[in-house]
Amino acid sequence: MRRLKNNRLFVYVLLLSLQVHQHLPVYSAGIRDFQTQLEHLQIQQAKLVETLTHDKSCQKMQMLLEKITAIHQQYRKDRVTGKLSYNDEQIHKFEKIHLSSHIKRVKSLFREECVQRFKELLASTRTWSSVLLEMQTRLQDFNSFSAGLLADLEISEQQQNKAMDRILGSPQFGRAEQQPEITCRDKDQMVSRMHGLRDEMELLVRELQCNNSIIESLGVVSSSAALGASPTRPSTL
Repeated sequence: MRRLKNNRLFVYVLLLSLQVHQHLPVYSAGIRDFQTQLEHLQIQQAKLVETLTHDKSCQKMQMLLEKITAIHQQYRKDRVTGKLSYNDEQIHKFEKIHLSSHIKRVKSLFREECVQRFKELLASTRTWSSVLLEMQTRLQDFNSFSAGLLADLEISEQQQNKAMDRILGSPQFGRAEQQPEITCRDKDQMVSRMHGLRDEMELLVRELQCNNSIIESLGVVSSSAALGASPTRPSTL
């Protein structure tokens, strides 16, 4: 019975090790792909910040609005004054033409530059928000999987150590020909393998935490999403 129990533990550890080795490359590739996507997003954000910094649409509209206000104030002042001279009337005509031109220019700037850019920014924001939400959801799932796997590894290691101690302390341990699978070398190899798996999982957890920090820093995407084409969504995980 004890031997059967020990064999079951040994098989369980081997299956757990096989499962981890099968899934670790996939998760590692997914995390690297997420890191690439986040780096690309940061590059696009930097380009967007530079574009917004050199954008002169607001300054142009402000200048036109100041000219419109000045013309309007002068017009009201002239109306209070009363009858205007011939030259002042001609000036008024030109100012009305300028006023109409300035108003059309303001409308054109607002419609063609401000509104259009806002639509592009809004579409890009939705795309990047969807990508980030999907990435964060998958990383959280992987975080839960990693935490559960680490807990299983620790429990397995503890049970394995107890089983090995009982076997090594039993009188039948000297019969190597009857129990060839239980040796000090096997124990060392299994413990070393468990430690290696735990180190690999801890490394992935640290990478996961780093990615979560990057995603949290990109939480306010509405003011910094890229205007260019959206990248391909990660689908490795």
